Amino acid sequence: MTSERAAVSTVGFLASVLVLLAKALPTARGLLSYALAILLLGVGSTTQAQAQRQRDRLPPIVQHIRSEIRESCGSATFRAGFIKQANFSPDGKPDYILDYRAVDCAAGASWFCGSGGCSVDVVISEGETYRKTSFNFRQFRLISQPTGDILSVALHGSACGRMGAGECEQLYFWRRGRFSSQN
Repeated sequence: MTSERAAVSTVGFLASVLVLLAKALPTARGLLSYALAILLLGVGSTTQAQAQRQRDRLPPIVQHIRSEIRESCGSATFRAGFIKQANFSPDGKPDYILDYRAVDCAAGASWFCGSGGCSVDVVISEGETYRKTSFNFRQFRLISQPTGDILSVALHGSACGRMGAGECEQLYFWRRGRFSSQN
């Protein structure tokens, strides 16, 4: 169990105890309600602080991309799944997939998506630096391999000589010092 889930479970238990006490002791109801409110507010700010620490640990290029998205949208909300960690390059540092389908943009629901798919950035560590490669995929999935992850993508048919409705699959992986497809 992660520390965040453990904290939420503990808070849930304590909240239940406080509610039971408030029902059993009507004279203490006001005090117990106050204690419950403080407990729940503390958990919310702890979770927000943990999320901020996780964002601060991201490479500067990923933080910069998030800022650019906010700027182009006017306002943006990043849902769960926007950042996926991967391991493409053999340097032992995490690589990242930024999935724009998980961005709620004030400028429009389909700001980053169209008939050809949605914007996806792959940010790969190369020692002390990171390199961003931008794509437009309809769908993708990460295939874990002992030698490094493989990105399987569904592309618009025009990317492989077909009509638009006919998707094609390509595999992207680290080969000879760069991120490339099998073609």
